[in-house]
Amino acid sequence: MSRKLPEQFELKIDKLANNGEGVGFLDGKEINVFGAFPGEIILAKPTTKKKKIWRAELLEVIKASKERRKEKESHYLSCGPWQTIDEKTQLEYKKEMVVNEFEKILGLNLPNPEIIESEAKYNYRNKMEFSFTEIDGELNLALHKRYRHGQYSELESCCLAEQKINEASKIVVNELKKRNIKNKQLKNLLLRYSAKEDKCLVILFVVDREIELFEVSDESILGWQIIYSDPLSPATKTTEVLFKKNKDSIIENISDIDLKYYYDSFFQINPKAFEKIIKYLKDNIKDNKVLVDLYSGVGTIGLCLSEKFEEIHLVEFDEKASEISLENAKLNDIKNVKVYGGEAEKQDLIQFLSSSDTLIVDPPRSGMHPKAIKQIIDIAPENFVYVSCNPFTQLRDMQEFSQKYKILNWRLFDLYPQTPHLESVLILEKK
Repeated sequence: MSRKLPEQFELKIDKLANNGEGVGFLDGKEINVFGAFPGEIILAKPTTKKKKIWRAELLEVIKASKERRKEKESHYLSCGPWQTIDEKTQLEYKKEMVVNEFEKILGLNLPNPEIIESEAKYNYRNKMEFSFTEIDGELNLALHKRYRHGQYSELESCCLAEQKINEASKIVVNELKKRNIKNKQLKNLLLRYSAKEDKCLVILFVVDREIELFEVSDESILGWQIIYSDPLSPATKTTEVLFKKNKDSIIENISDIDLKYYYDSFFQINPKAFEKIIKYLKDNIKDNKVLVDLYSGVGTIGLCLSEKFEEIHLVEFDEKASEISLENAKLNDIKNVKVYGGEAEKQDLIQFLSSSDTLIVDPPRSGMHPKAIKQIIDIAPENFVYVSCNPFTQLRDMQEFSQKYKILNWRLFDLYPQTPHLESVLILEKK
């Protein structure tokens, strides 16, 4: 890195990038730094370069913005890089980033969206995936350092995680130390928490098939598994379940609907805050005959809105999630639900949409597949709601949908305090 940029350099931050990084320029080069904010002068160290953009690590704040405050934890750049500014400023920055980009791309005649804050500012995450590190032979939890491949931030707990997750993770680490299990045998530790059950699912992913199998017992742990995960893959995927004790699923309640999901299911990270999205939808979409819910996961949105429609059609690409959707409908005695498995872009959506009054989509962060977008535009359902955890891929997709739709209502939801992420909900109407 030092051949093109100094090993360390001062940088004035001019603005924020769409992903929440501070942006400055040095000798005409754009440099992005997490944890730095407009108006600040920082000391930075270059890490990576992608296309024409350099990324750098924040070493020191030389001139701080007036909104800056002390972080709660030393590893904050790995989990909540906006911990160092107050929540009011976080909301202002989030709204400004999104609205400016929408106006630039779609024009100025857009509703002015209110941004709804999360009541919990810390300890709201119901899912954590920790790595491990070993310093002087001492095993500890860790999180990956941003833009530092193979480097980790050591930690004992995380202030964004539900407290029961922090407690359960300490129990596991103590067991690993007691049994002298080494970092080289381990991959990750995954924990999922349910407020309804006030317990955790805990899964230890290992890369050593011959590792000692053991049980972790505590009243806070609903289920425990040791899973072998292919060491050739960096992803935390299940290759073989080596040990299982008690449950492998958990139940959460959102808007009076009980929702079962497994350790590897997609589920809302901040369920209490997500209830505000459900309320917004209940208050702003009209009762109708048939709702099609694409990317429906374990059925959260469709089941929570089931009283507003005569029929609910859930479409979800993950076969396991589709099966859980049916279980969740039975769990809540909801009888007006049909479930269809398979990727949205591979479905004959016209078959679903031609008989539907309302379409809701909640795709992954990458947004919608072009084939699915084309099918929706071809049939153009009367009522269309786009829920997104990434407003910028939502905006990309809206450039296509704007052929047939305009934005009727728009609301932003801060489901992820201390980070630059937020949820965007568009209620669209046909032009």
